[in-house]
Amino acid sequence: NFIKSGQLILSKHKFTKTAVYDLPTVTRRTLGKGHYIKRVVTYGKVKSKNETIGIYNLHLENACGPSGRKKQIEYLLKIIEKNNDNIIILGGDFNTFTTRIFESGIKILENMGFENPFKNEFRLIPRLDYFFVKNTPINLFKVRGSGSDHQPILIKIKLKKW
Repeated sequence: NFIKSGQLILSKHKFTKTAVYDLPTVTRRTLGKGHYIKRVVTYGKVKSKNETIGIYNLHLENACGPSGRKKQIEYLLKIIEKNNDNIIILGGDFNTFTTRIFESGIKILENMGFENPFKNEFRLIPRLDYFFVKNTPINLFKVRGSGSDHQPILIKIKLKKW
């Protein structure tokens, strides 16, 4: 009976707050009698000397169109606003089966000032996994993997002072 599963945030710095938020249901998903998939966002807050960092790991719905994922991202933005962190790191499985130019949720994040390190990447196969960062510089490192449509992503952010 896994109520919340499959997502994790790790940090070498102590979390001052953690939470799991249910995303809005945008389609009916079942795995059989008694099994139901609920999409969630895990959250961890880390504090440095000068700022708070909100880290979000999300898994958006895959069995809906871009409008369903947009609804989930709009809900997430309300959570982000309430947590009121100086720096925001948002990553995970966006389940974007169309290219990013057709994903209105990704466009909303970009328009809200989130840096998308994949913005200028041209791919024939849509990207499923993303990182977005707001209010700090970011460096993206390509990591190659095989065996899945999901590929590892490594980013580094720069903080003023830890």
